[in-house]
Amino acid sequence: MSSRTESSQKPFYVYSVDLAKGIVLFFMIFGHALLWYDRPRAYAWDKGTELFLLFSNTGENTLVFFWLITIAFMVFPCFFYVYGFNAANSLLRQGPGADRAKVRSRSLRRAIVLFIVGSFGQSIMALIVSPGEVINYILTWNFFHLFGFTSLSFLVIFEVVWWLEKKGYDAQKLLVSILTGVLAVLLIIFIIFHDYWDPATAQHIVLSTKLDLMDIIKHALIDYGTTPIIPWFSFGLMGGIAATALNLTDPESSQTANRKAAILLVVGAVFYIIGGFFSLFIERNMSTPVEYPASTTFIFFTLGILTIFITSLLIIFDFDHITLNFRTKLKQLLMPLVIFGQLSLTIYFIHNVIFGIPIKMMFFYQNDLLFFIFMIFYSILFVIIAVVWRKKLKFKYTVEWGIRKFTS
Repeated sequence: MSSRTESSQKPFYVYSVDLAKGIVLFFMIFGHALLWYDRPRAYAWDKGTELFLLFSNTGENTLVFFWLITIAFMVFPCFFYVYGFNAANSLLRQGPGADRAKVRSRSLRRAIVLFIVGSFGQSIMALIVSPGEVINYILTWNFFHLFGFTSLSFLVIFEVVWWLEKKGYDAQKLLVSILTGVLAVLLIIFIIFHDYWDPATAQHIVLSTKLDLMDIIKHALIDYGTTPIIPWFSFGLMGGIAATALNLTDPESSQTANRKAAILLVVGAVFYIIGGFFSLFIERNMSTPVEYPASTTFIFFTLGILTIFITSLLIIFDFDHITLNFRTKLKQLLMPLVIFGQLSLTIYFIHNVIFGIPIKMMFFYQNDLLFFIFMIFYSILFVIIAVVWRKKLKFKYTVEWGIRKFTS
């Protein structure tokens, strides 16, 4: 694995991961604008009753928007998948000659700042929703906490592998095996202990925990919180598996990249089939990320879709050993979405202006065509903000910039 030491000194960038974030973020903003279109129904689709319908039963309003928003269900899972992919790649670049003490320090600081950002976000939510429960909100697990947990977990796994590497073991094979084993155990635990709920009695997520240790642990660990470790950590793990299997940080990996990418596509298809099995025979519903507990259908479908989606993007844009005549022009065309993806956390925070604008101001909100056009331009507006922010300020003062400043 000596090539890892050499490659770790060279610039390394994976175009596809930012493109994937940009695509799903665009659909998230597009979907959130549904609150202006039909607020009651926008709050109803999270029960899974109208997920894949194009038209309502009554014919009152078209539901093409509500079909499109199913893509937006992939937003947070995609962020976790990509985060796991990037975290693994970052650690893969640290060969035997790297300063691993510095790497260790950077990972720990990143985890700390993510937990702080998560607590800050929860505090703001508490002040808006329930000022008397600030402590409850701060102690409630959310997706920033899962990002931090992913950083810590990957660091521990890599520390073990680095130690075994000194004893002559193949680091890459060990990483793939360990990450795959952890994913398998996590999904098995999820399937065994999952609450196979009835969609008719589904409950909304509890925004804050009780000041009780067991309640706090329950919401952070399994099935009842917004992004509990079981099963949501599976997305980051699968991203890490994809990164370590392909090992794009090593120039020599291109010799086996095609075969490994094909295996990943097959794995994605298997996850999708498993999701179909659960949907047809065991848990006949497709919950959304805003309901708890997350359904088996949602978890396995999403793992499958993301694995196929991101592996396909990697093949098209980041497999340099494959010659594609259209690649350069297509990269240039999609660059605004890539920049958009690079600013995903900042855009996630600032786009919430959506929820503060009164519906009465949207005079065309029940005209399908006009609203469809509005939603597209509204989403494009945030892409423009990202592009201008990069051009004028080079992303200075963004959330991403703050995290890099603290962890560098």
